[in-house]
Amino acid sequence: MSKINYLNISTGGIAFDPKTGESFQLNESAALIISLMQKGMSTEEIAKRLAKQFKLTYEHALTEVMEFEVQLEVIGIAA
Repeated sequence: MSKINYLNISTGGIAFDPKTGESFQLNESAALIISLMQKGMSTEEIAKRLAKQFKLTYEHALTEVMEFEVQLEVIGIAA
């Protein structure tokens, strides 16, 4: 199971990993991306949701989601 599934996200945008004790401040879009990843949504599905919610083009939203996924991999949260 991916570490992302263990994260608890508060309404204020704080992600807490109970296994390591680490916490991260997330902006609104990052918190949404993580919560949708935890629900098993694909990168493309998440991008569609972001595009709609934040009034972005699908291409822009897809780029943002993919870049965020890379950042999560770098810090060891997602595989």
